[in-house]
Amino acid sequence: MLVVTFKDLYIGNGKSFLEQTPAGKEIEEFISNNRFQANCLPFENIYFLSPREFEWLIYLVKEHKLTPGEIIRKVIEEERRDKKLQFGQHLRSVFPAMLGSPSFVKTPCDVLFAQVEQVLSEKKQDAALKN
Repeated sequence: MLVVTFKDLYIGNGKSFLEQTPAGKEIEEFISNNRFQANCLPFENIYFLSPREFEWLIYLVKEHKLTPGEIIRKVIEEERRDKKLQFGQHLRSVFPAMLGSPSFVKTPCDVLFAQVEQVLSEKKQDAALKN
């Protein structure tokens, strides 16, 4: 389960959240009191993502043709070996060569920088002609 939050919360996965906050006991009581099936979704498979981390996830899906399930399974494997406080830390660790700026950010920036370079080049040429 992915929970997209309003910002980085640095709380790790669902299991870490339940163990380290008072909410854990309340959630366990709620599950018990309402006779829900315990552990139908393992808490260690719940991840909290900031909007930026969610964008990275979607970027990996779109640009690298990975399924969300493939990515999440790799993150779960990584979490078993190396605990981290942010989903994005796992993404950077598991997919270091694949994470970059998403094309919807990179393309407009590249165009803008090309325009700035052109203007600066023209100004440099004009200054050289005046001298």
